[in-house]
Amino acid sequence: MAIENGDIITISYVERCDGIVFATNIEEVARDNNLYDEKDKYTPIIISVGRDFLAKGLQDELVGKDVGAKGTVAVPAEKAYGERNNEKVHSMEKKEFGKDVTVGSYIRHPEYGEGLVVNKIGQRFVVDFNDVLAGRDLEYDYEIHEMITDPSEQLSRMLNRLVSGEYDVSFENGKGIVSVKVPLVQLEQWNQMKFSLVWEVLGRLRTLETLEFREEYENLFNMKPVEAAASPDDAAVSPDDAAGTESAPEE
Repeated sequence: MAIENGDIITISYVERCDGIVFATNIEEVARDNNLYDEKDKYTPIIISVGRDFLAKGLQDELVGKDVGAKGTVAVPAEKAYGERNNEKVHSMEKKEFGKDVTVGSYIRHPEYGEGLVVNKIGQRFVVDFNDVLAGRDLEYDYEIHEMITDPSEQLSRMLNRLVSGEYDVSFENGKGIVSVKVPLVQLEQWNQMKFSLVWEVLGRLRTLETLEFREEYENLFNMKPVEAAASPDDAAVSPDDAAGTESAPEE
């Protein structure tokens, strides 16, 4: 079955610029190019063709291919990370950032996103919010491993890609249902993450009409206090022995 836009597939890929490997989800390639990170998952990545973060030129190449296909595709800048845009370079007051920020630091701005500090002029930083590969032509090797058609599996595996944690997932008449236990100490982080998840998941899975989260919270205030352990000295003397022991009178 030929792949279409919106299909959910898994792929392996290698991303190169001027012959230098910048990204991959193949462990051997990562190790050979000094990119290996033990925190990363070196397994085929699940994507929604035409709706995902990978370069548009690569996703266009996947359309019409079959599972098992592999190849190499050259992707011009406009279909990769876009052309450089001088309007994304901003001069900003140094006091807006932490004391540890210097030239070469990456910062995150609430309006402009992630940027690289490229210069310092007096008390101002020059920050480039273009992607580091903007304006560069790229090349990709790819291999298509599988197509995922079951809606529950699509949702489950997409969640596993986007966020760590354990979820129970089901699918009923166009509605994806995610059941999750949320520790109270992580409630704020969960609420922030859930907002992003809704956009990320609904933007990728065309099988979903609605997405519902069923959350369960454990009442930490009902937890029993841990009893203090007896010291070795206390354990050596029983209560009865202690009650019947008196100091000998002095002669």
